[in-house]
Amino acid sequence: MTPEQIQDLKEHVAETVRTVVNGKIDGLNLKLDNYIDNDMAWKERAEPLVIAYENTTWLSKIVLNIMKFGILLASAITAYLFIKDKIK
Repeated sequence: MTPEQIQDLKEHVAETVRTVVNGKIDGLNLKLDNYIDNDMAWKERAEPLVIAYENTTWLSKIVLNIMKFGILLASAITAYLFIKDKIK
């Protein structure tokens, strides 16, 4: 091969690598950038809801404890009435 042909071949290979390999890398970078943008947008929308939930978890604990106490009280009253009825 002549030096000109070798140079042409090198240029062709370099152009092909730039087009194929770098093009795929650019495409992956674009997809990754889009994914990150979508994820950040979702996080920005969801963050107030997460903060609101975290600020109300104490309320749900109180409600559950009140419900447990109510069930215990209802069970005690039912047992008392059942025993009172059996004693008569």
